[in-house]
Amino acid sequence: MSTKYYSINGYGINLTDFHKNYRDLTFADLERFCRQDEMTADAFFSDISTYFDDMMADGEEYERLGCECDLDYVKECGDIKEFLEDYITDNDTGLTNGGIATYLKYMIEQKENVYMTVCSDDNENTYLIYETGYPWNLTEQERALTQEKLEEIITKYFSDLVGRSETLKFDGFEVEQYG
Repeated sequence: MSTKYYSINGYGINLTDFHKNYRDLTFADLERFCRQDEMTADAFFSDISTYFDDMMADGEEYERLGCECDLDYVKECGDIKEFLEDYITDNDTGLTNGGIATYLKYMIEQKENVYMTVCSDDNENTYLIYETGYPWNLTEQERALTQEKLEEIITKYFSDLVGRSETLKFDGFEVEQYG
C-alpha cells in the first residue's frame, strides 16, 4: 500500500467556514460573479452541467437528492449548496475539494494575472492561497505583488462573489494532505 502526501506553502485565506455554510449564496449570485469573465463562466456552466449529468446517470445519487434536483430546478430555487459541497476541481494535485474557491481562483487568474492555488487538508479545510515560485515563472503582476495588494485582490473578488463587503482573515499556510 502506498501513501500519497503533498504540502503546499503560501499566503491567503482559509475558506472552510464559508465553504461549509455558503451563507446565503445562491445560483444567481454565483452566475452573476462568473459572468464577469467568459472563461470563468464557461468553466462554471460546464462544471455544473457535468455535475447534474453525472448525477442523473447515477440513479442512486439522483434518487437521494430527489427527482426535482436538476439544473433547471437549481436555477429556479437558487440552491447550489449540494453542487458546491460535491464539486471536485482538477488542479495540479487532483485532490482538491474546491467549491467556490475554484471560481475565485479562475476569476483572479483571468482578471489579475495572479495564479492562485485551491487546496484542502486532511481536516477538510479549503484554502485559496498564493504560492511562491521560481522568479522566472512569475508574471509581471506577480513580481510586483505585495502582501497588501494580494489581500486587496482576494478581498475584492470575494466581496464581488458574495455581493457585500467582507473582512477576511489572511495568514501564511502550510497545507498538508496524506492519502
